[in-house]
Amino acid sequence: MVNRKVLLVVKDIEDVSAQINALLNFFSTDDKLVLAVYQDKIQSDWPFKMYDLGWPLLKETNLAKKLQQSGALKKRSRAKWMESSSFLDLAVIHRSLFQDFSNQSEVRIILETIYCPIFLMDEHQKRFDEIYFSYNGTGSSFESIKHFTYLFHPHFDKSLLNLVVKVNDKALNLENCVYDYLRLHKRHFAISRYFDEDYDQGIESLLDESSSPLVVCGGERHHNIDQFTHYSDHRSQPSSMFLL
Repeated sequence: MVNRKVLLVVKDIEDVSAQINALLNFFSTDDKLVLAVYQDKIQSDWPFKMYDLGWPLLKETNLAKKLQQSGALKKRSRAKWMESSSFLDLAVIHRSLFQDFSNQSEVRIILETIYCPIFLMDEHQKRFDEIYFSYNGTGSSFESIKHFTYLFHPHFDKSLLNLVVKVNDKALNLENCVYDYLRLHKRHFAISRYFDEDYDQGIESLLDESSSPLVVCGGERHHNIDQFTHYSDHRSQPSSMFLL
């Protein structure tokens, strides 16, 4: 099991306990947690209060009061916080909260450009029944697969894996390399292929048939997030996304 350094983004300090309980479905108390609490009236170019936490504190019954007593990390510029985000393994934000932030362009830009992978986590999702690895032949799409397997391998032992390939010369030439890599972690998985014009709709049709899916993709963060959040708005079952 890999020990990870995780940034959790929340909007209200009163909701932290519930979000951390959901987080424990996918993380352990050995992981390091940094908390970013949104402040809409903060006088800074970085609209979050930051807390460096230990798991014992997170188990306190009155977490909001304990956070206020412990105090936030020293204020830094947006450039400095963004630079330090490259030393995180992952930034986690609940999918519904990200949708709330979507109307605030400054916050959305920060979350879309942060220098680490993003996990848009459905707060109602307790497992990954199906995992869809999106591969379009680019280095970033394979790096997203590799990052995800490093960070979450124990969580997809019982999941159904599906490699979703965007049909182009490079993706088809390298498909066997991706296939061989995935077989190091799970022997059996499915492969779906779609041409460029059918790709987005193809992934959505696969998700429609899934009870509790997670999509893994790299590159084109803005496009991938927009497509996923729009799709999730019309979906009744939980779904999450991991983006590099």
